[in-house]
Order: sequence, then C-alpha cells, then structure tokens
Amino acid sequence: MMFSRDNRTLWDDTKLGIIFGFLGGFSNAVSIAILMFEIAPMSANWGGMAKEIGNLDYGEMFSYLPLIVCFISGAYIGVRWVKKYSPASLIITEAALFTSIAFLSRNNVILAVAIGGLATGMQNGMTSYLSHHAVRTSHLTSTITDIGITLARAEYKKTLVLGSKTMAYICGAIIGVVQAKLAGNFAFVLGGAYLIVFIVLRSLSVNHNFTLPLQRYLHNE
Repeated sequence: MMFSRDNRTLWDDTKLGIIFGFLGGFSNAVSIAILMFEIAPMSANWGGMAKEIGNLDYGEMFSYLPLIVCFISGAYIGVRWVKKYSPASLIITEAALFTSIAFLSRNNVILAVAIGGLATGMQNGMTSYLSHHAVRTSHLTSTITDIGITLARAEYKKTLVLGSKTMAYICGAIIGVVQAKLAGNFAFVLGGAYLIVFIVLRSLSVNHNFTLPLQRYLHNE
C-alpha cells in the first residue's frame, strides 16, 4: 500500500516519509559537503540564481539553472513514471543516478549537480503524487509549516506523520555529513546503495505480516 495512491493510510505516508525523507536529508547534506550545492530544496537555489542575476554574474547564474531545470524535469518524470510503471523501477533508476554522481563530480561538478537535481526531483514527484501531496521528502520548509497547522487543528496523528519524516530527514543529513567526511565522493554511492537495500528488504518482507506500535496507533485515522 505504501506505493499505491488509492486507499492510503497515515501509516503508508509515514513509511514513505521516513524512508525517502532520510535519503532527502542524506543526499542534500552530502551534496553540500562535496559539491557545495543543495540538490534538493529549490528555494535556496532560486535565491542564489536571483542574487547572481542582481550581481550581473551570468556565469554563476548558469551554474544554478541546470539544477533547477533538472529538478523540475525530474518531478515531471517521477509523476509520469509511477502512473505507468512500478515505483521500484524508478527507485532503482534514482539509485543509479546517485551512484553516477560519485564519478561525474570528479570532472564536471555542474553536470553532477544537475543529475542530483534530476534524481531528487524524481523522488519528490513520486512521493508527492503517491501521498496526494502530503509527503514531500526533499526539503523541510513545507513540512514544518504543516506541523504547525496540524498542531493548531489538534490533528496529532498527522503531526506525528510529519514529525517522523522531519526526524528521518535530520538523521539522514547527519549521517550524510559523516559519510562525506569519511568516504568523500563515494558517499553518493552509499546513497544509491541505501535505495537498493530498501527495495531488497521490502521484497523480502512483503509476505510477512507484522505490526509496529506506531502502525497500530495510526491505523485508525
């Protein structure tokens, strides 16, 4: 049900948010540490491009443009992909893109950043589409806003869903920084491996029925 758009539960959105929120934080932290760019949140990149336009530094402006265009393209591809094909195949493709960054970044940082934007755009498009726009895993801005809204409405189960994604994102970012320091560019390969491990574990557990305390709590909306 996690990859189904129909009859979704809060538990489905929680799993989606934790798994891909972790990768969102991990990939963005590694990108900042190694490539000096944020490949997931677009607000900072739009702001950076606007600043360079204001400074009349068009060379630096064009360093942001491929990332932004690729992120938008990735979001489009992510939505179209899961409408027609298995989300698992999109995740494997995303893993391959992250792995390629480790090698591209040695010779062409702008291309590596653009590929990262494509991968995170695909992920964000997929998770947003599947969850009916409830889960966006590439950034925290809208999530933090939604936490405040759900608290004000006393929708505490939804707050828990959003909070779990936030914590996963932060944990992913912390681990990403550590891995970037220890493994350098190879940290991007670890991000791709994380996705492959997730697919394998999901395949192994699909026939095993068990419930977690959080799952039982969120079962009844």
